[in-house]
Amino acid sequence: MATTPTRRIAIVELSGSLRATVDDLRHRWDPRTAATVESHVTVIDEPADLELLTASARSMPPLRLRVSRSARWITPDPGIFLVVDDPHGDLRRFREAVLGAERATYRPHVTLLHRDSIGSDAQADEAWASLGDLILDADLTVTEIVVHDQSGGLWSEVARLRFAG
Repeated sequence: MATTPTRRIAIVELSGSLRATVDDLRHRWDPRTAATVESHVTVIDEPADLELLTASARSMPPLRLRVSRSARWITPDPGIFLVVDDPHGDLRRFREAVLGAERATYRPHVTLLHRDSIGSDAQADEAWASLGDLILDADLTVTEIVVHDQSGGLWSEVARLRFAG
């Protein structure tokens, strides 16, 4: 019998020079997470039906996104990330097809320093002092998303979904 996942995410794996840049930053500021999770854009971090994810991706053209600048989450969930802009509304339309009306708390992002890796305020402040003015302005065309489920504390890839076109 299949286990119901406790969490599901859909991500976009980074590639090329953008991945190399992000990998370098993550290895410097969050080596533990960088060693276990590939550099990616988180596009869905809410419960989502896999069949609806699949159908939505297959019916839509690739997503056009832009990885722009650094930003900081604050307590109680501190961290540092890169903002992912949606200049054409592609990601918004995809998320609405899968999840319904947009959630105000959602922000597409690339995590550079994960909250679980922060041991002190000083560590987060040091990273922010280095990363706070970072601007990448890198365009990204998304042709595939990868869906991962978490069950029993373990993550596993459950699908690779290609966009139309």
